[in-house]
Amino acid sequence: MIAFAHDWPTRITVMLILGVVALLNVPAAHGQALSSRQNAPRADDLIDTYQLAMALADQREDAAALGMLRPLAEAGHARAGLLLGRMYANGWGVPASRAEGLAWVRRAAAAANAEGQVDVALNFLFGGDFPGYDEAEALRWFRAAAERGSARGAFGLGLLYKHGRGVPRDHVLAARWFRQAAAGGLAPAELMLATLHADPASPVHDSAEALRRFQAAARAGGARLFRAWADAYDGGPAAWYPVPVDRAEAARLRGRADALAGARRASAPVANRPARKAAIRP
Repeated sequence: MIAFAHDWPTRITVMLILGVVALLNVPAAHGQALSSRQNAPRADDLIDTYQLAMALADQREDAAALGMLRPLAEAGHARAGLLLGRMYANGWGVPASRAEGLAWVRRAAAAANAEGQVDVALNFLFGGDFPGYDEAEALRWFRAAAERGSARGAFGLGLLYKHGRGVPRDHVLAARWFRQAAAGGLAPAELMLATLHADPASPVHDSAEALRRFQAAARAGGARLFRAWADAYDGGPAAWYPVPVDRAEAARLRGRADALAGARRASAPVANRPARKAAIRP
């Protein structure tokens, strides 16, 4: 232990020396951590870099876009990884490789939040310039999202089980996932539950439950919801998710939409109008 001198100039000199020694003995790792923290990119910088890379890709400046996307994707930026996967899958600026593209997409999806995983699953169902149509991959990411509490993920999983896409058809499991989605406030899930329970050939057939779910869907989405899904089953633009063409299901849903719209018109209050005067003929 150092005994301080009683005179102030000597005491101050000793304190300064001790301070310098303490600074010189800071562990190198601590200094590196401070340096890396100061040099770490801000969230805004990552967003700006990604947007610039996306703009470059849109302009077909593939080499520049790839050079910006790869470090972002390696750092766990989910959207950058998805775009990088698309570029590899389509050969934009690199030799086309579905395997490489799929690896980047999977890595990005694992880093994404639940809603991001739903979007990945949908991309696998719609195909386009993604790494290709793949029901098994869609199932994988719908399930990952659903298990994290996503109503949209549960709904997508329910549709795959309902129609046997990527898995054997299973109405019991479909109903389970639709119930989770409905509990999350998703009106189409009420409608899909209703169609399952209304099917006499389904193991979950239950007329009373079907009526209750149809009423819940009507309250939540009205006739427009029924018509949107009728169009989807008729081969038109899917109302969120692609479904197989089923003309009979489309006709049933359209009939319910028409009945619902008619019932609402009939129950609407008549506007107060002045009584019409009878025509006076000469």
